[in-house]
Amino acid sequence: MARPEIKQGGFPPLLVISYLLVVTLLILVFSHLYFFFGDHIQAPQIPYRQLMLKTAVIWGIMVLLCPVYIMAWRKWIEVDAYKTVGESEENIIQPQPETQAVLKNTLAHALRLRYGPFWKRKIHILMLMGKAEQVEQLVPGLVSAQWLEGAGILLVWGGNSDEESAGLINQTLRRLRRRRPLDGIIWVTEDFHQHLTLPPEKPRSALSNSAVEAISRQLHTRYQALGWTVPVYVWSLHPAQQHQVQQEHQTQVPAVGCLLPLQCQPETLRTALAGLLPALIAQGTQSIMNDRRQDFLLSLAGWLRAEGIERLTASLTPLLSGYRPLPVAGVMFSQLIVAIPTAGYDHDHTWYKDKRWDDLLAFVRQPSTGTQPVRLGWPWVKIMQGITASLMLAWGVGMLVSFFANRSLITESIEQADLAGDKQQLPAVRQAAQQRVEHMLTALQRQETAGSPLYRRFGLDQSLPLRQALWPVYQHTVLPELRGSMACSLEAALTARLHAPAGQDTPAIYHLLKAYLMMAQPDNMAAPFFVTP
Repeated sequence: MARPEIKQGGFPPLLVISYLLVVTLLILVFSHLYFFFGDHIQAPQIPYRQLMLKTAVIWGIMVLLCPVYIMAWRKWIEVDAYKTVGESEENIIQPQPETQAVLKNTLAHALRLRYGPFWKRKIHILMLMGKAEQVEQLVPGLVSAQWLEGAGILLVWGGNSDEESAGLINQTLRRLRRRRPLDGIIWVTEDFHQHLTLPPEKPRSALSNSAVEAISRQLHTRYQALGWTVPVYVWSLHPAQQHQVQQEHQTQVPAVGCLLPLQCQPETLRTALAGLLPALIAQGTQSIMNDRRQDFLLSLAGWLRAEGIERLTASLTPLLSGYRPLPVAGVMFSQLIVAIPTAGYDHDHTWYKDKRWDDLLAFVRQPSTGTQPVRLGWPWVKIMQGITASLMLAWGVGMLVSFFANRSLITESIEQADLAGDKQQLPAVRQAAQQRVEHMLTALQRQETAGSPLYRRFGLDQSLPLRQALWPVYQHTVLPELRGSMACSLEAALTARLHAPAGQDTPAIYHLLKAYLMMAQPDNMAAPFFVTP
């Protein structure tokens, strides 16, 4: 069966930026490794400017190859997807790039108009998942509108918790805000509730482990689609009593709940729920004294004490302690609304927050370290930051060592040059200093072609300026005495040859005389003659 054609959009900016960063870093690292360590592998020495020019040319070639890399990456992803889901068309989910683009542009335009060009830093995005009628109880109009915005919060409808129906919104959110596309997922359910009567009715069975496991798998699927792991908040809806107050009072009763720490265990959840009881009893008693119909808090306390804590703990245990635990960050409780309000929701995509959201939104706006979204996979940004920091630290240490090494060499050169030219010093001291200056010049001349030691590089190498500064000292202090001693030696050798028989040692006398004449006229001196053995 022919494979369905998958339409491709433009080049993903994040993939292009990642490619350019990796290529730039690798080329710079390898070029500097070649410059500093090339002599150890007998590689030809290249001047730094010429090496940087070649590096720029290679970088430009790699930039031109970026489209090829992007297309190869997409092809590999497509082939891998076909291998994963099979070849049949019914198993392949057709993307809807036009729909995604329209939804993403609509959201971005609305948020930019409301919050300005830096809206991504000013809003928090929450996804609600659960049965449509239950989500409508909590956020009227969300299911039909797909997204609502208000009070710095963007609420999106993520579909039912037991089916994979949020592919479009997941991809849209990932494109809308690539860094931290979602701040939290709210699982809205009424499966935990028991009719709040005093005393509570006969307990109902908790959610089955298979149902909770299915929800866990669905959440992990959403994480994979988003590329991030985000906190999960469980919002339990409880029905009101028949004599309950009007719905405008129901929406003004704040939701109650507990916020959980990172890597929460079932025992921690049980303790947190038990900690709600004193406050619920105190506030519930005060509410029922003001209005006998406002018995929600007191009824909730009775239900939790009777069987609610154990029910919730047993139901959420697979989420907290499974082989892939979820970051459950809190459990909230609120009333079911007798009649869903419609007044005030006439504007499209506008959300009018009620008091039930106060505590949760306050926590979302100021999350602790453990409840923040975390990127899936390797933390490439932190890895690159660590590598960059390590390179900067190594370079800084190298510059520090190079500074002291070059400073020590320069200081020693100045001291030896002063001793070599100081005629008040003892001849032995001057001669030792002159030999030291000569050795320094020889070493510096050799390092000019072979390269300076690594500990003297890192951009602070002073070999060439130091050699240029020592050469005049060598000419004025070492060469005259060296020339004088050599002249005396040549005169003595020539005098000894004068008493030799005619025709004997003629080549030796010729070379001695030639050297003597060259020393008398330095402009006509032939350097190969003196260095040839």
